[in-house]
This record gives sequence, structure tokens and C-alpha cells, in this order.
Amino acid sequence: YEELERVKNYMAGSFASGITTAFSQMDLFKEIHLHQIGYGFYENYLETIEAITPEHILEMAQTHYQKQDLIEIVAGSK
Repeated sequence: YEELERVKNYMAGSFASGITTAFSQMDLFKEIHLHQIGYGFYENYLETIEAITPEHILEMAQTHYQKQDLIEIVAGSK
């Protein structure tokens, strides 16, 4: 749980420090326009990060990653 909190804090901090200049704010506007994601995406970004739980991550992993689709790669001697 501590690791998840560290990641969430990092993501929130990176977002906050990434919008400090007019150029970085224009980059966000460009992303909204190019990907047609809507203005609410960035308005809700921090709330969405805060709401993530370990259970949600597990559910997403079980939904999107299937064991039969994974490939194991070993470097060096096993």
C-alpha cells in the first residue's frame, strides 16, 4: 500500500510541476484538442489518481492481462 501511495504522490507532483509555464499549459491544451478527450480530463486527473485503490489495480490487471498472452524472457543463466 505504501508503494501505491508513493506512485500516486509522484504522479500528482509531476502533474503539478508540469503545468507551471504557459508552454506546458499549451501542451495540455494540444493534447485535449488532438485526442478529443475533453476539458474535464485534466480537471479530474488528480481526483482520479487519489481514488485508485489496490483492488482497482488488481481488477484492471485481471481484465487486461491474460497469463496465456504473457511472454517470459530470461537473460543470463536461470
